[in-house]
Amino acid sequence: LVTADRSLQRTIFMACKQLGLDDVARRDLQRVVTGKASLSDMTMVEMTAVLDRLKADGFTVAKPRRKASPRADLR
Repeated sequence: LVTADRSLQRTIFMACKQLGLDDVARRDLQRVVTGKASLSDMTMVEMTAVLDRLKADGFTVAKPRRKASPRADLR
């Protein structure tokens, strides 16, 4: 469960960076959504609510790029 918390926190930080939010703006947003400024004080449900708000504001999760498989015709 701790790993899931940390993963969600990293995603929130990545979302804020993508949207151009600095630390102060991120904490303000968190306070508006959950009443708590610190991610470490939040439950998974509260962090998910923050992430949902960031998605509504335009955050998109980039899918990891897969390495191209070797082409059989080049062998």
